Amino acid sequence: NLVNLLNPEAIILGGSIPSMCSTYVQTATKVMKQRSMTALSAGIAVDTAILTEVGGALGAINYALDRHFSFTMIQ
Repeated sequence: NLVNLLNPEAIILGGSIPSMCSTYVQTATKVMKQRSMTALSAGIAVDTAILTEVGGALGAINYALDRHFSFTMIQ
């Protein structure tokens, strides 16, 4: 559904299961291609996250810093 709605360039699967099990990634890719519009899913890359367990925490920190601090506040 997200592929049909958002038309992303890539899907990054995070967590310990996708990083340890290539079958999980292959199955997720297969199901995504079956359930989405062919034109939208044709160019999507499906990969595993590099930062595994800490990626979500780093994203939350980045969001908080972007939301509450800016370069105009520092100057």
